[in-house]
Amino acid sequence: ALSAPTMPTSANHAHDPPKQPARAPTTTPPNTYCKPAESRPYCTIEVGGTYREYLIEEVAAGRRGNADLVAFFFLRAASFLRDGGTFGLVATNTIAQGDTREVGLDQLEDECRIYRAIKSRQWPGEAALYVSHVWAAANGWQAAPVLDEHTVQRVTAALDAAGRVEGTPLKLAANAGGAHIGSLINGDGFLVALDEAQLLMGDDTAASEVIFPYLVAQDLTSRCDQSASRQVIDFRDWPLSRAEQYHGPMRVVRERVLPARSKNTGSYKRLWWQFGRRQDKMRQAIEGFTRVLVGPRTTKWWGVSFVPSGWVYSDATIVFAFEDDAHAAILSSTYHDAWARKYSGSLKFDLRYSPTDCFENFPFPADLDSLSDIGDRYLSHRKATMLGHDQGLTKVYNRVNEQPEDDDPDIVELRRLRRELDRAVADAYGWNDLEFEHDFRETPLGLRYTLDEPTKVEALDLLLELNHERHSEEVARGLHDGKKKQARRARKPKFGPAPQSGGSDQLFADG
Repeated sequence: ALSAPTMPTSANHAHDPPKQPARAPTTTPPNTYCKPAESRPYCTIEVGGTYREYLIEEVAAGRRGNADLVAFFFLRAASFLRDGGTFGLVATNTIAQGDTREVGLDQLEDECRIYRAIKSRQWPGEAALYVSHVWAAANGWQAAPVLDEHTVQRVTAALDAAGRVEGTPLKLAANAGGAHIGSLINGDGFLVALDEAQLLMGDDTAASEVIFPYLVAQDLTSRCDQSASRQVIDFRDWPLSRAEQYHGPMRVVRERVLPARSKNTGSYKRLWWQFGRRQDKMRQAIEGFTRVLVGPRTTKWWGVSFVPSGWVYSDATIVFAFEDDAHAAILSSTYHDAWARKYSGSLKFDLRYSPTDCFENFPFPADLDSLSDIGDRYLSHRKATMLGHDQGLTKVYNRVNEQPEDDDPDIVELRRLRRELDRAVADAYGWNDLEFEHDFRETPLGLRYTLDEPTKVEALDLLLELNHERHSEEVARGLHDGKKKQARRARKPKFGPAPQSGGSDQLFADG
């Protein structure tokens, strides 16, 4: 069976603003599911909140989350295995990621066994998307599991080979506020080209107080100096009366932003001269910084970079509240890259970095002092290589990771520094007996210059162990007592009522 993606797949670049749903909600009952349409699951928009509540309560045993509709198809299929048997489904590769995994495959593991899977492969048809193949059987299935055509001990809900440590990572209070998605401007009319910005500031020197470099992910990954290619008008959270004192910038925003915002509702319309989401917590976290550590939100190659403070960082970037080289070293390491790819999402084969999924639960070493030197040397040499070769981060990392024949001294040195950085990070964690070897290896993502897979799996296990240990310590100190506890629910059958004939239960009706 082929389960369709829950939202149209897009080939948008990482810096493009998110698309709005094609159709507005039509049948959602009042007081049932009142989030803005753009943040609601697809099935709610299409068939109404009542239907989604039915799926949550009767199919997903009350488990909530912004899950793709396909998660409920997996749970419903599993309800047919109570007396044995197997099933296989094809889904977009988001089935093993984020809320969709937590609602679907995480619960599936309680009653079934995933005995074969292909984590991600390109769809062979014309549609530009990547899919996962998942086969599951009732408990008691004896055959050895197979993942990506290789026999493994067990296939996890994330469609990875199971390590020796069970469980999922938990959020750490120590990481709260350390990573943020950048500002969503919600209006291209705020953007001005560099030459236009110069004209505006030339006509009115005060205009420089509201015009700033605007950094998008493509600037980070494609420009050799990682400079902002455009400027943006930012009136902060000021009232209209104050913003109107800047005549040139206000004229631009009034002409280019107000017409579209007038068609919106709520604060987008009422505060039309302000960004859609300013991300004030992010701005507060980096206030007073001389430089800011930023990474692309969606990227082929993960990497963080220092850029000047005082810019506006777009929602296509991740902003980290650190300005030291030691944290830059950790976030640049193979270990954090592997952690992010395991616990965060993806767009095709690209990493889709989510602070809540792969930063707030990431355990940093207790002592970072030893990493400042290698962090500085690694990022400095990488920057010099980009500038010297007039290539952006993506092209440089393509050469480092995919081209064994590239023996340019700068590229060779960058590989050596990566090995030194990974060794230094391992030592900072106390993994002095962790033996590893970097080399060019075939991976599910293609040819990569990376660690051997057993060492990477062991490192991820060590990080997960440390995460659980740190979380337990924080719980003991009362740092999680204030978290909102979900009300306990009466135990329902895991996968909803047994199939009946007729009615809305017939999600898998014959024919």
